[in-house]
Amino acid sequence: FYDPVVSDVPALVLSGDIDPVTPPTWGEEVVTHLSHGRHIVMPATGHGVIGTACGLKLIEQFIDGASSANLDTSCVGSVHRPPFFVTPAGPEPLRASGAN
Repeated sequence: FYDPVVSDVPALVLSGDIDPVTPPTWGEEVVTHLSHGRHIVMPATGHGVIGTACGLKLIEQFIDGASSANLDTSCVGSVHRPPFFVTPAGPEPLRASGAN
């Protein structure tokens, strides 16, 4: 029960860099015991990397290729924290440059 899972099966471990529930350090520890595992930390993301477009893209690539070795992780660098909700309707829309 307390021993880590040790495996040579391909594995993809995704962590959100601001996840207070399962912080990225836990994912890093898990992947050390997975010889074909890969840990990817998603910036500006909490507990729910699978809910991001980039996270879904990575999972799709992993399943289609049956490997974590050759994933295209270029989308990770473009992930940004979403704007705050200031009303029940959601975040304020972005204004055009120069608009009041």
